Amino acid sequence: MTYRIGAVSVNHEALMKYAGHYSDAKYPGYSVDPLDAFRHLASDLRSFGDDFMFGNGATIIAASRVPYVGGFGALPDF
Repeated sequence: MTYRIGAVSVNHEALMKYAGHYSDAKYPGYSVDPLDAFRHLASDLRSFGDDFMFGNGATIIAASRVPYVGGFGALPDF
């Protein structure tokens, strides 16, 4: 999931980390039911998506300015 405001974009994981909700976020989640990903996203939007849904997008803009490293790139070097 990518949030966009004009030319600015940030992915869901980076936004949740920036906003301090990473450990509480449900999306994407893991399930055998493909519709659960949509349910998880809806839950996150209800719980943490006020700025995206009703605000001016300031959190999305601010999160897009923070370098984000995810996946295996976030693991420490050995």
